[in-house]
Amino acid sequence: MSRRARQPPSARLPLAGGLLAAAWLLQSGLPAVAAELDASCNVVMPFDGINKGVAGGVYNSGTPEQRAAAQDLARRAALDPRLSIQPAILDPPAPPPPAPPYEERTLVITYPFDSDRASGPDMVKLKALAVYARAAAARRVRVTGHRGDSRLSDGSDLAEKPPLAEARAKKVAGILQALGIDAAVTQVQWELEAPVGRGDEDWRNRRVEVTVSP
Repeated sequence: MSRRARQPPSARLPLAGGLLAAAWLLQSGLPAVAAELDASCNVVMPFDGINKGVAGGVYNSGTPEQRAAAQDLARRAALDPRLSIQPAILDPPAPPPPAPPYEERTLVITYPFDSDRASGPDMVKLKALAVYARAAAARRVRVTGHRGDSRLSDGSDLAEKPPLAEARAKKVAGILQALGIDAAVTQVQWELEAPVGRGDEDWRNRRVEVTVSP
């Protein structure tokens, strides 16, 4: 006689997380009903000797001597919490400083929906652009903020909040000033209207454009 599978709580409560569902399964004694997508998921791999997330796992570049030193430091840090693995992290060499001829450059920073928080990689590019602007003694740095509109699957439109274009532009301008760009050469502007979404690549409208003019 088989027992009828009940619906786990995570399926009934949208805000319940995986831990709640896992606890329910343990208490109910019922097996998981979802089949593995791939049989290889059932294979338990032996330990390969690399501790993921510490120097032995992430510091896999550099000379053999550097890797050995990093792995030794990771082992000692695991035993002594006062030690840090920071000295084992190999920083990539700094790029060469910008050199003439200096030309106009534009960086496009994109955003998640309804957010003024850009990604880490885009902030790295913004920092490099600020270095270029200082080297080129830029006469103008123009920052233009935009907001977007997304076409949903039911055909309706969902627009970002109107103040978001201004907030994005001012935030980027503030970061540029913190990176050494003179406010006197920074032109901050934003578009009030959001382009109508088309349902494909609407994310491109959620952006800030930074143009450096030598």
